[in-house]
Amino acid sequence: MSVISQKFALINCLLMLTLLIACSRSTSNEDFKKEKRNVSSWSATAQIVGNAWIQGNLPNQYAQQTLHKTQIELLKAREKISKIQLSNNANQPQQLLLIAKILQIANQTEEISQAIAQKWGAKHSQPWRIPWSKVLDVGIDVDIDVEAEETPALAYEKWLRDRIIKKIPGAE
Repeated sequence: MSVISQKFALINCLLMLTLLIACSRSTSNEDFKKEKRNVSSWSATAQIVGNAWIQGNLPNQYAQQTLHKTQIELLKAREKISKIQLSNNANQPQQLLLIAKILQIANQTEEISQAIAQKWGAKHSQPWRIPWSKVLDVGIDVDIDVEAEETPALAYEKWLRDRIIKKIPGAE
């Protein structure tokens, strides 16, 4: 291979390498724009679901599942955005700001989800504890010396009885 051919091959390799780097940079910028749209869409979803739930237009379970999925997708987008290497250094502050905003939106989504759980779900975040001194026997069943009506253990049954069952004709 002549010296001219070697130089031509070297120039071609450098040109290809330059093109690949340029393409990967534009892909990074495109990926960043795509993830921004993705975050915007999930944020809008969380806002719509939250507003509809507050107005009583969505079932609690649907709202909670949608907000949970939204939070997962936002955190995935944050990971992707943090891994994107932008070709333009001017966009890096925008990238950092977007990552911070994603965390803020994910936290707000979690707060709304917790509000739904508190309205319909468990009212007590901690389990009700029975002291060992009240345990009478441990076998297949555990016998305790506690009146169930005096504990928060029957809160759901009481709520159901007072608000639903009592309203059924002949239920009393």
